[in-house]
Amino acid sequence: MRKISKEELRHGTWFRKMMVVTVFLFIAMIAAGAAMQMAEWALSGGNGLAAWLVVFGIFAAAVAGCKAYWKPMVRYCRRKYLTVPIVSGLLDGKEIDRLLDGEVFETVVDLDRNWDVKESANWFRVADYYISKQLTMGMQLGNNVGVVNTGRETGELSLLGIDGTFLKVTLPTMIPRSGVEQIYHYIRSEGSIRTNWVWKIFDCGEETRHPVLQRVFEEECRKFPSKTEAVLALGADAEELKEREIAALSYEEKEDVYRFQKEAMKLVRTVKIGNAKKNGFVEQYDRAYAFEICSKALKALIVKEPGKKERKFEIEDWPFLYMTQRVPEWYEILDEQGNVVFGKK
Repeated sequence: MRKISKEELRHGTWFRKMMVVTVFLFIAMIAAGAAMQMAEWALSGGNGLAAWLVVFGIFAAAVAGCKAYWKPMVRYCRRKYLTVPIVSGLLDGKEIDRLLDGEVFETVVDLDRNWDVKESANWFRVADYYISKQLTMGMQLGNNVGVVNTGRETGELSLLGIDGTFLKVTLPTMIPRSGVEQIYHYIRSEGSIRTNWVWKIFDCGEETRHPVLQRVFEEECRKFPSKTEAVLALGADAEELKEREIAALSYEEKEDVYRFQKEAMKLVRTVKIGNAKKNGFVEQYDRAYAFEICSKALKALIVKEPGKKERKFEIEDWPFLYMTQRVPEWYEILDEQGNVVFGKK
């Protein structure tokens, strides 16, 4: 076990940033040179149409390059932590320092000398990228179909943020299939990140935001004086928000989430709620409870866990399928009048 250094997380070193700026300045110099040449010809009245067209084409291409390169350059140079995807888009460097303070990482999976996965209390490290357990909703590992400009095939990491942001990053090496299964095992068992969920929500990976997750996240942010404070609070504990986000998904999306959850769990028992055909049932797994409610007469689910405040989830749509992230210590299901129709104390 070891404490991670801040420098280890910073892909954007001063040299790389200087090279990025140098490329921009080179393109800008080409545009300036072409503009000066055209100004000189305009004053002297020299050269023909062909020369003018060539120089103007160079000028236009350089200006377009500067315009396209400007925002990526600024974004790259301003970010301190390029190895913290999702989170680096929500917080600045000092705020990420607060989240990483005191984190101690331990190697949990060794795949080869270039491939390892590390874990701390609140983070995973997959290859060179650090992933927050609380601020990452979904994760998908795979390999690029094509070959990047380095001439070798690479791995690919797709992430879904708690704010609904969808992001892809390129990993330095190919991902062995056995390695993927090992990583997924740890992430499912030790963290709250849902594996294999990203592509179920984003069919082709074209979207960049998930509207449902974005809306629920923005509602949470209104409870705090600033978005920054909201993200920092969620970075410490976002379990309740993650359950609210799942509850807000469509019925089909919920089914995908629960299907993958159940694959990693063992069914312990099924408990009927009144008439099973009318009111539904509760399935108890080794690490969670699943509630399937099929009646409008059921109004709310209340869950209380050791050391946590009581949580109440309104049942608005039916049929309704819901699964808790942890086994509740105590829960009740209420009808529209507030009467307990099923519960455990």
